[in-house]
This record gives sequence, structure tokens and C-alpha cells, in this order.
Amino acid sequence: MGRRIGAIVACLALIVAAPIMAQVPTAAPPVSDSDEVVVRGYPPHCHPRPGDPQDDVDLGAAAAAPQRQQVIRTDPASGQLGLFPDDYPSTPPEVWQRSGTRMNEYVFRVPADGTPLCIGSRDRLSAGVVQLRRAFEARPYWGRVMRFTAYVATRHAVRVSFWIASGTGQYRVGRKVKLGSNIIMSGHFPPEPIRGDHAWMPVSYTIGPFSCGGAQISYGVTLEGGGDVWLYQPRFEEVPDSEISRHQPHGRAFRNRDPLCRHFLNGAGDGGAAAG
Repeated sequence: MGRRIGAIVACLALIVAAPIMAQVPTAAPPVSDSDEVVVRGYPPHCHPRPGDPQDDVDLGAAAAAPQRQQVIRTDPASGQLGLFPDDYPSTPPEVWQRSGTRMNEYVFRVPADGTPLCIGSRDRLSAGVVQLRRAFEARPYWGRVMRFTAYVATRHAVRVSFWIASGTGQYRVGRKVKLGSNIIMSGHFPPEPIRGDHAWMPVSYTIGPFSCGGAQISYGVTLEGGGDVWLYQPRFEEVPDSEISRHQPHGRAFRNRDPLCRHFLNGAGDGGAAAG
């Protein structure tokens, strides 16, 4: 996956990224959830959520092809969850996708009740690279300035990183995707990873305005190697006008002024893009 990000950057078309800004989310992490996940101070080893259907997916193909990047998604033919070569499917914005290499060597936890989510290696060290990500249609966000915020904590983490990006590739069922072939329209790849042990701390990344023509937005957390990373209160929200310079066109003003937007919207107003 690290090679994939490098390949994407190599074919970069345009980066529009604001500086990283620390912003504390509105609420502090809870002391624990119903499964006694301690989230004050250093976190424990990641453990599965009871009854999570993605934990029942056969990961034998990940062990058989440890260098292949794969994703857990629904099989359109059967309607069942399965492990497939990673073709970056678009799902609803609230869905967390599991993807990466050597996924059989990791544990994932994605609660449905708002308590912390996590990734952890089963052994102290692993050669895998895995992620939890959200990937969804970009058109409603054209011209918007967005911010990703969360609390993050790590335990013996080899390397943890975040990203936000909008790309031109379009997911189609059954289509093979050459990793790194999609062009990034807008992207933010913070250069400094998180390593080792860290108590809960806020992270915040701002990007925008998103270029028109992007087909998919994705953001998330990547764990390379061993260790654990926990995430709490991840949010992807539009930056208020009061926090954006009046000299920076965004929203409707950006879509009306930008030639690429005018091309894609073809004089049809917002063309289905969200107002604002």
C-alpha cells in the first residue's frame, strides 16, 4: 500500500491542500465502553467486536498472496461479504472499509455504537500494511473545503499515517484496477507518521476546495507493520465560512468560477452538487 501511495503521487495532477491544523474534537474520549476498552492513557491491544460479520470472512487468500492488496466488500453476485483484490469500491460515507496486505495478520474493530475503532497486529511485528478507510462519491463535495478530525492513540505502532484524497478513478464491478493508475485531483498526505506509544491526542487535516471531476473521496488511517492504532470520534465535516479566507473561492463561488467545474457541470447550475 505504501508503494501504491507513492505511485499515486508520481502521477499527481493537482494538489490542493491546506496546512495541518490541530483542532480538539468537541467531546473527550470516554473512560471505557461495554467491552472494557480503556481509552484514557495508552490503549490496549485491539480486539474484535463480538458479532462483527466482517470477522467471519475467510482471509485465506490474504495468507496465500501476502503481497496482494485486498479489500473486504460485498460480492455483487451473491450479496455475501468476501475478500477481493482491492478495486476501491465506493460505499456509503459512514462505512469503514478494511483493506491492505497480509490482512490475516491483523485484527479490526469497528463498533456500531460510536465507541473507539482500531487496527492491531496479531503478533508484535508484521510485514503487512492495512487500513480502515471511508471511500464514497465525490460529486456532492465539489468545491467544498472539508476537515477530518479525530482522536488517535497508538501502542507499539511501527508506523501510523492518515490521508485524504479525491481521485478520478471510477469503480465498476468486475473491473481490474491497476494500482497507482488513478489520478489524484486533490490530496493531503501528512509527511510525519506516528510511531510507538501515544496517549490520546487530537488530529485534524483540512483540504479543499475539492476539484470538480473527482469521482471518489477517500480518507482513513493506515497501520504499517506491527502494533495497534485506535481512533475515536472520526469526523469529516465542512469547514465553516468564518474559518475560510474571503479571498479563497469555495462552494458555489468556486464551482461557478472554476473552468473544470463549468465543464463538468455544463451550465446546469450545481448539477447535483451540494449547495454552499
